[in-house]
Amino acid sequence: MKYPCYESFGNHDGGEENVVRQGIKERNKIRPGVTNLSINGINYSWDWDKVHVVHLGLYADQDGDDLVNPWGKHFEGNWRFPGHSLEFLEQDLAKNVGHSGRPVILLQHYGFDEWGLARWSEREKQAFYEAIRNYRVVAIFWGHSHSLQFLPWKGIPTWCVGSGQHNPEPGEFLIVRLTPKWIIVAERQARRENTWGSFWKINIGTSSLD
Repeated sequence: MKYPCYESFGNHDGGEENVVRQGIKERNKIRPGVTNLSINGINYSWDWDKVHVVHLGLYADQDGDDLVNPWGKHFEGNWRFPGHSLEFLEQDLAKNVGHSGRPVILLQHYGFDEWGLARWSEREKQAFYEAIRNYRVVAIFWGHSHSLQFLPWKGIPTWCVGSGQHNPEPGEFLIVRLTPKWIIVAERQARRENTWGSFWKINIGTSSLD
């Protein structure tokens, strides 16, 4: 593509042997701007000026807990394994953020609405929070649920990024802009002849950082 693309995968993209994850791993080797890459090659981080961004894939955990899905059956298949992304997150933040006070943005597939929370356990969520609680996480962006949502979690702003297509109708998605002082998040509504919807502006104050 003619601009940097930082891609990830979801629960419909198969396990580690699947062509989607394998393709991401190969592209991660040459992806512009990557500052850190997990041992398995699937999770990575990069810097957006003074903001540090971490891509966690499915969600942040080690091997994944045994869970019952919303239909009363156990999740089965290696597609549900997060691939030691929590270990990578802890190592990455310690190495690339430390005590600097730099803002951090996290990206993962499962989120914080009822549909997304059912896909990872309370233990996993608590371990995730313990890994990030001492850092200045200014936003978490997630997918899975398709409809755009803003749901703060433990004081952290989180957004489901939406989907440009709600088959058969057009949907909505997020446009995000970072400046030295602000993270600006806006809803673009494809279903309403490309109009703007909800708008958020959060002070991240990177201009004071060395």
